[in-house]
Amino acid sequence: VHGEMVWLNDSCMALDRSVPPEALIGAHLWDFPHFSREAAAWLRHATAEAAAGRFIRGEVPFVGPMGRLTLDFGFTPLF
Repeated sequence: VHGEMVWLNDSCMALDRSVPPEALIGAHLWDFPHFSREAAAWLRHATAEAAAGRFIRGEVPFVGPMGRLTLDFGFTPLF
């Protein structure tokens, strides 16, 4: 993974059907259009922490067509 988190499939469509899957597959997780700048920064930070071998967990706000949600993320390093 080398410190990057990308969409691999269209599972993100459960969150927002207004964004075509081809616009996200291969893009960074934090580039999803409904994450705020602060949420995107936390997702980048969490990815870097996991890449450095540390577990990190947090809640991230998400505002989309379904309204405001809080997503619970846990990042675990892969060895």
